[in-house]
Amino acid sequence: MKDTQIFQITQEDVDKIIYAFDGCQCGELYRFLGVKKEYTIDKIALTYKEIRSNFENDKMTLERLDVAYSIISDKRLRDCYDKNFYNELVRIELEYNQSISKRNNALLSMVGTALAPLEMVSVIIHTAPNSSSSVSSMKILQSFFKNNGFLSVGKIFLAQAVLPSTIGILVQQQLYRLKDKFAYPFSKTGKITDEIINYFSSFIVIFPIECYVQTVKYLSFFEVIKKVVLCQDGVTGKFNFKNLAHTFISSFGIYVLSKTLRIGVDKLEGYIESKSVENPNSAIWRNALLIKSVYVKSILMSLVLAPLEAINSQYSYLYVQRYLGNPVQILTNNPISLAVDLVKTQGFKKLYKSLPFSYLIHLLEGFVYSFLKGDLEYSE
Repeated sequence: MKDTQIFQITQEDVDKIIYAFDGCQCGELYRFLGVKKEYTIDKIALTYKEIRSNFENDKMTLERLDVAYSIISDKRLRDCYDKNFYNELVRIELEYNQSISKRNNALLSMVGTALAPLEMVSVIIHTAPNSSSSVSSMKILQSFFKNNGFLSVGKIFLAQAVLPSTIGILVQQQLYRLKDKFAYPFSKTGKITDEIINYFSSFIVIFPIECYVQTVKYLSFFEVIKKVVLCQDGVTGKFNFKNLAHTFISSFGIYVLSKTLRIGVDKLEGYIESKSVENPNSAIWRNALLIKSVYVKSILMSLVLAPLEAINSQYSYLYVQRYLGNPVQILTNNPISLAVDLVKTQGFKKLYKSLPFSYLIHLLEGFVYSFLKGDLEYSE
């Protein structure tokens, strides 16, 4: 009788549990705390302290962590949660994640197909030989289509439309499963790992496609992977993964810089918006709100990011030139050396030669983001 009284659950206790996973929007509590159901309370407490230390300046997240932990650390409430709520919450989250995954895959395929022609055009312009430095972008494109034909262009479109939504997504899902075993999703480590996984999943598809665009006339896509991307030795047949690893690290560095610049543009937009509210009668701040227009913001993004896109494409150009037997820089050059060499050999305007197409890409991305923004905020 004594044990029954000790472990008796009241309606107030049930309400407290429901508030934790529903009111505080923690969802399944073990997952939210970054622990497993079978963990002991000591192990959960240790993990909770480690995770909590990552959010000292985030009061909202700290409150949610505290509420979730208050349930799991109390034996009565934990037993009640395990018995009456755990399985159902796991099922709901699994179904939700599967629906989100399907929607994201469909969206990725749709947007990827729409952007494929523009991205291909940008790569063609970025990787045009040094001799074309004084030639206009349109002349470069005309020469490419004339030399390669519509069949080759069709094969490139097919690779761009199919591979990101198959190989890229498959690799990404497997890496996320592996990451979830070692990194808490809301921690700094988890967020950094997410960025690396996202970019790696993109890199292993996009980089071979960029090489394929330059060799489509005489190599199949799988030959490009072996002979160009993996630098297969013609005598021994061995692959050189070291070059590719260095290229990924350098390319990821460019990606981090581009993302930082994107964040900078977003912060500038927020700053201008706050200033316009503080100074409602100021014509300067009122006119500066034009940056909120997707058209203006796309121009700004293109001006900032087009040079980085041009520099990043030089890696695929070097790999292709190496395969063709032409003298090139070492493949492990850093992005700064690539940029300096590009400006020296082809002039500063090479960095902005694909600007019109870069603008169209950012404009389309801006429209897609605006369309989905409400849905994304709701899902959060």
